Amino acid sequence: MYLVNTIKNGDDFSVHETNINQFMLCQKIAGSIKQKLDNQIYYSNSPTRILLSQIIEDYNISQSYALDLFQKYYHQSPQAYLIKLKLNAAKNLLRQPQTHINEVAERLAYSDPSHFSREFKKHFKMTPKEYMKQEDL
Repeated sequence: MYLVNTIKNGDDFSVHETNINQFMLCQKIAGSIKQKLDNQIYYSNSPTRILLSQIIEDYNISQSYALDLFQKYYHQSPQAYLIKLKLNAAKNLLRQPQTHINEVAERLAYSDPSHFSREFKKHFKMTPKEYMKQEDL
C-alpha cells in the first residue's frame, strides 16, 4: 500500500523501495489470482469465470498499471498466469480416477470443452485425452 499511496500523493520515493513494493504488490495480485482459482476448483459448486479486473480493483490501482507491473515481474500477463494455473490444475484433475474432460472443463469455468482442449493442447502439445492415456488413466 505504501507504493500506491506514495504514487497517488505524488511523493518522492527511492527506486529501491519502489522495486520492493512493486514486487510485493505483484506477489499479492498473483496470490489473489491463485486463491480465487483454488476456491473455484476445490470449493465452489458452480464455477464462475475469474475476472482479473475485479482482483486488480481490490488493490486500488489502475488495470493498465497492474498489467505493466505484472508483466515486469512475472514476464507474462495476469491472464497468461491464470491460464497456466488453470491448465496445471487441469492436469491434476485429469489424473483423478473416473474423471471426464467435460467435468474438468466445467470445473475450470471454460465456456465449452473444445475450448479447454485447444488451450490444453496449445500449452502441453497434447490433448487432454492423450494426456490421460499417457498417464494410464
